[in-house]
Amino acid sequence: VIVLYLIILQLFMVGQSKDLQTQQTTQNLKGYFWELGLLKSNNTMKAFILCAGECTRLRPYTNLKHKCLIKLYDEVKIIDVQIQSLIACGIKDIIIAVGFYGNKIIHYLNEKYLGVNFTYVENTKYKSTNCIYSMWLARKHLNEDLIFLTGDLIFEKSLIPFMIESKNKNLIYVN
Repeated sequence: VIVLYLIILQLFMVGQSKDLQTQQTTQNLKGYFWELGLLKSNNTMKAFILCAGECTRLRPYTNLKHKCLIKLYDEVKIIDVQIQSLIACGIKDIIIAVGFYGNKIIHYLNEKYLGVNFTYVENTKYKSTNCIYSMWLARKHLNEDLIFLTGDLIFEKSLIPFMIESKNKNLIYVN
C-alpha cells in the first residue's frame, strides 16, 4: 500500500547523500513532464481522503464549512488541489470519509467532478472519534494500493506522479 501523509507543503527528507541531487532532479523532471501531459499513469490505484473532523482549530473560517472547502484563490478550494492532482494522474476512484459538514462536501464534489467515482463513508460520530475510526468505517474500500490524504493538505502538483512512479512499496511524505 502506498501511503501519502502530508502535513502541509514541504517534503521532509532524512539524511543527505550524493543521490539527493539526482532524486531532486528526477522529481523536478517528473513534475515538468506531468505538467506537459507527457507522464501518464495507467494505474488502478485509489485515493482515500479524510474529511470528517470538526475543524475546530480553523475557526472562525470553519464555522459554516469544512476546512477542505476553504478557498485558496479564485474559486479553487483546498480539496480541488487534491482532486485535480489525482485526476491528472488517472486516479478517478476516490473514497472520502465525511462527517462535519459532510453534506456540503458531497454536494460540492458531485457537482464539480462528474467523471470521478466518489465513494462517501459517513462518520456520524466525528465529534467524539478521530481519523482512525473514519478509516475503520472505510476499511472495506481500503484493500488496494492507495494514496492517503487528509482534507487539509496543500502540495505541489508533481508530488502525486512522483509517488505513483516510485519503485518503493510504501511511501510516507511528511514535512
